Amino acid sequence: MAITDYFERKLDDKRRLTIPAELRAVFADGAVMTRGFGKYLHLYPKLVWNAQVEPKLEGDILDERIADLNVQFRMGKVETVLDGKQGRITIEQHLLDYAGIDRDVVAVGVGKYWRIMASEK
Repeated sequence: MAITDYFERKLDDKRRLTIPAELRAVFADGAVMTRGFGKYLHLYPKLVWNAQVEPKLEGDILDERIADLNVQFRMGKVETVLDGKQGRITIEQHLLDYAGIDRDVVAVGVGKYWRIMASEK
């Protein structure tokens, strides 16, 4: 089965993003959402976060670059699980504000995570 690397959605009134059915297994163990490097969000499968992001954030305690990355990715970090019925995750309002997302969302696969951003419509 091919993994979806692009999708568009509208958030519902409770700030929930519906994950495409073909991606739900990727997020079966949970999801981590953080601020991105720009005005967008990162959405990681929890297994990817634990295996690939966390080890990179544990670098040298005196390395300012590592400290800056920790601030970037931990400020506003939210761990969540998909609801069982619809495959949705709730995006916290502070993350929506950071990314300038109102209701229309575009998600683009970037390797093993997705960049979530406001639609340009």
